[in-house]
Amino acid sequence: MKGVETKLFQTEKRKPNRLKSLHEASKLQK
Repeated sequence: MKGVETKLFQTEKRKPNRLKSLHEASKLQK
């Protein structure tokens, strides 16, 4: 899951959907 988190983190830096990316990361962690 670490790779997915890193990918989402990089995407959220590029896109304005920061909250959405964080929400997706939380969903994947659970």
